[in-house]
Amino acid sequence: MQAKSDPWFAYYLLHIGGETNEVNSDGDVHLSDDICMPYTGDGKDLDRLIECIFSRLNENMAIQEYITSRAILSTRNEWVDMINMKMISSF
Repeated sequence: MQAKSDPWFAYYLLHIGGETNEVNSDGDVHLSDDICMPYTGDGKDLDRLIECIFSRLNENMAIQEYITSRAILSTRNEWVDMINMKMISSF
């Protein structure tokens, strides 16, 4: 998990958990631009996200540390399924 090896990320998670980060009127937490990718709506956003998180996946897929140190989080199961199928098809 990134929080074990990245002090900034661990600090950031603690502040979200402690409700000290800025939230909007719906209670949504504002995420730092450093950990977000902009949505363009051009149909290639998911491909760019996968490439950003799992760059050079085919070269590194046999390296356990590479696979277990990365994740794409989603709020909906159907999106998780879509991301998983897209990644599986790349193998």
